[in-house]
Amino acid sequence: MKKNVYPSAEVKQLHDKFVWVYLDVDDDANSKVAQKFKVQGIPHVQFLDKNGSALTSQVGGVSPAEFAKLLATVAEKAGK
Repeated sequence: MKKNVYPSAEVKQLHDKFVWVYLDVDDDANSKVAQKFKVQGIPHVQFLDKNGSALTSQVGGVSPAEFAKLLATVAEKAGK
């Protein structure tokens, strides 16, 4: 996803609607966050509202078009 989906034209146009944070779940320092959001598969994209409450998540790889559709839905839900 880092190589093909996130930088794709479909997804790129939605980048500025989100604050992107990447956590390496293999790093023990991130284990509490991974547990909090029940990260079991990679990639795991967790969407939070401005207060840090979970909105939805995407687990596993998807196409640029599918991810762009999800981003648009989440942005609309969050009022962006």
